[in-house]
Amino acid sequence: MLEESESKVRTLPSAFADTVKRHGDRTALVEYQPIARHYTYKAYYEESVAVANALLGQGARPGDAAAILGSNSPSYLIAYWGALLAGLLPCGIYPTSSEASCRQLLQLARCVVAFGECGDCAARLVAAATSVGAPLRRLVVWSRVADESAEEPVIETYRRIDARVVSWREFLAAGSSRDNGATYLPQRLGAQNPQQAAVLVFTSGTSGVPKAVMLSHKNILFIIDTARKLIQFDETWRSVSYLPLSHVAATMLDIIGPALVGFELHFAAPDVLQPGSRSLVQTLQTVRPDFFVGVPRVWERIAEQLQRVGADRSPPLRWLSAWAKQVTLNEAQQWTYPQTEWRPGWRARIANWLVLWPIRRVLGLDRARLLISSAAPLGLETLDYFASLGMQICDLYGMSECTGPIAINLPWNYRRGTCGRALPGTHVRVDAVSGELQVQGQHVFLGYLGDPVSTAAAFTSDGFFRTGDLATIDADGFIRLTGRMKELLVTAGGENIAPLPLERALERAMPAVARAMLIGDRRKFLSCLLALHTAADNETLAHEAAQVDPSIRRADEASEAASVPDTPWHAYIERGLATANQEAVSRAAQIRKAWVVPRAFTVQDQTLTPTLKLRRSHIQALYAEQIDRLYQTG
Repeated sequence: MLEESESKVRTLPSAFADTVKRHGDRTALVEYQPIARHYTYKAYYEESVAVANALLGQGARPGDAAAILGSNSPSYLIAYWGALLAGLLPCGIYPTSSEASCRQLLQLARCVVAFGECGDCAARLVAAATSVGAPLRRLVVWSRVADESAEEPVIETYRRIDARVVSWREFLAAGSSRDNGATYLPQRLGAQNPQQAAVLVFTSGTSGVPKAVMLSHKNILFIIDTARKLIQFDETWRSVSYLPLSHVAATMLDIIGPALVGFELHFAAPDVLQPGSRSLVQTLQTVRPDFFVGVPRVWERIAEQLQRVGADRSPPLRWLSAWAKQVTLNEAQQWTYPQTEWRPGWRARIANWLVLWPIRRVLGLDRARLLISSAAPLGLETLDYFASLGMQICDLYGMSECTGPIAINLPWNYRRGTCGRALPGTHVRVDAVSGELQVQGQHVFLGYLGDPVSTAAAFTSDGFFRTGDLATIDADGFIRLTGRMKELLVTAGGENIAPLPLERALERAMPAVARAMLIGDRRKFLSCLLALHTAADNETLAHEAAQVDPSIRRADEASEAASVPDTPWHAYIERGLATANQEAVSRAAQIRKAWVVPRAFTVQDQTLTPTLKLRRSHIQALYAEQIDRLYQTG
């Protein structure tokens, strides 16, 4: 049953209700594990209403916060929308967050309720909540196993730790009772205002304590409406949910977007981002989505897998594949603004039919009309690799504070090496002094929850948001990112150096290197840390790293070997530095020394953010002694 609000003002709940009226019997959510099941939009909405009623029955007030911690699943989305319907501020916590981080975020948002997936997520949430008192009232635990009763003993264990724990089933049952706050829901819906905060998104905290970004109904509706006009997607599209739902990209693409447009969302398995997992490709093969979004590391892993498969083919097939990719790449590189339509020549059409379409079919991306890379610029070598397969990946630039997208490349409005043009209705400029990109528009956030000082510092005197990104804008409006202001290195000689271009050069020069991090702030020369490609254990060398010296199989052994002259690893690093330094813009920008770290950078050890960005300050603190040694003899 649709709950009618007492106001016709457009808010997120009213827009969701409109979708249900139009597409109530259409499939909304599809889950494959632990059992295959699907939700229609009507069922999706009704369960969300039950959550909202249960929250009202707990005495939750407008503007209270509700935290959610778990893998991508229908229960996550239902909890999120239940909070939204009840006028609460839903906020996702990254699924890999530590107990201490969970505690910090619960306190930051002053959450009155927290939802957690039974297992490791719920255990961390419950442990964190033990030292979080008021206003936290309820800890709701959902299950992903086929038989939910099998996890009741586990939930009972949580309850003995914290009496506020209740099972998902119990919570929904309470919400389904008409005497438990249900009569108040229409009033709560009608009281919501498009200008007020609707959701919270925690920043990743690459340079300090995370902040809670407040996004309004108006912010979010602007982005959804703009995207519909720009991309023209509709209810017939399909998408795959696999990126962390706590990130602004997945919040918009998986939680908000489908509910307001009416397209199908299919959930990948929880292990989808683990090294070596084939869950993502398997899900793509099943779903064959109409669009797909990946962070750079996801695209790089797909490229690496395809290249390894290609290397095992017979010489004639390798020749045919190389010919097809080169023909296609040559044509694709001519497809740039102001050209708005790519019309492949006869060679490219033959290459597509013989070689490239079957590859896209195996990937499950043969139906995809839009392929996007977000969170960080995608390397040109990876862009070109996929272009050679007939797959144009479009860089999207955005931030949590701008409700996601700021600028995007599109197939009909594309310039290689840029992140596209600003969204319609978005004003961008580059500060003449600092080179910082600044943004103004209806999608710019309300501020940071409980932090007026940081909020004020985030804006210029004339109301533009300071992105902290260094950029240039060409005559046609295409934006090219050149670095982060906070990451800018200032050498002892006073030279300003953006680390990202040099880090990419190192990774290109040394395929054995998974991630490079530049060092040199207030130092007399530049050096770098190199993390090698490893298997799922983050220690055993994999791919190109395993081939440099076959007698060495572990990252810590390679780290030692790279420090010893006349070893294959030492020679490999020296050659790589020499190659990368050819791209340095000045003598001061050349890298003189490198140290190979003994294990991969990972989200689990806090060296990477959940979106796989480097936590530079943490990495420098972790390896401070080794970094100092690089400069003792320099």
